[in-house]
Amino acid sequence: MRAKAIEEFFNFQFQKSALSSKRGLVHLFSQMADAEGGNSGELCLFDKIEDYVQDPAIKNIIRVHKADEERHEQMFLDYIKILGETPQPLTDEMRLLKMLDRELDILEKPVTSDQDVINIMTLLLVIEERAILEFENMQKVFKNDHAIMSMLEEAIKDEEKHLKFCNKVIEHFKADQNKVDEQYQEYKKLEDLAYRKLSLNLMNFYLDNEFVENEFSRKFWRFMGGIARQEIEKEEARKESYPIPA
Repeated sequence: MRAKAIEEFFNFQFQKSALSSKRGLVHLFSQMADAEGGNSGELCLFDKIEDYVQDPAIKNIIRVHKADEERHEQMFLDYIKILGETPQPLTDEMRLLKMLDRELDILEKPVTSDQDVINIMTLLLVIEERAILEFENMQKVFKNDHAIMSMLEEAIKDEEKHLKFCNKVIEHFKADQNKVDEQYQEYKKLEDLAYRKLSLNLMNFYLDNEFVENEFSRKFWRFMGGIARQEIEKEEARKESYPIPA
């Protein structure tokens, strides 16, 4: 836990450095928009669930959840337009859900059972929790920027509502709560490791593109990235023991 806490601290410090430039901001909000909709696959998941679900109330919950994510995506894209720069293309190494899908194979799998819906909603629960944490961390970075703070406050309020949505859908299918809790913990482990790898990928991208302008600072962050990589590799070596729920 100590190594992870240190990693998170330096990740926050790096964000403050890298996001001081317009190019860094453009890339950040491009990634955020993509995570809300875009090519991350999340909107596709909503479509598949909605097609399977028959209960009108649950269908409406899914539609509202999806509409919120689409609104967030557009909000972040609109902000990029205000900044006036074209974002650089994203790769799948910058997409958390794509990275998770390598372990879970959930994006392309058709939804054919109640358990499929439970799996997806449990994964979304983990992802929404990460989004709230990230937005709250960003509030510390951008506390003096009214426009960004306003967007983050709106997004956090919606994501907190989405946690309730996920739980409502899971409850509707009368899932065994003990099994859901176990699955949630396993997804949480996988997401935590994927997020740490994502953060390192983004750090390297920001450094390669000189979003951090000071050469000494870049060397320092390369060194810190190397330490983070070592910790991730240790965790990956232990990952073989993670049971992945069906």
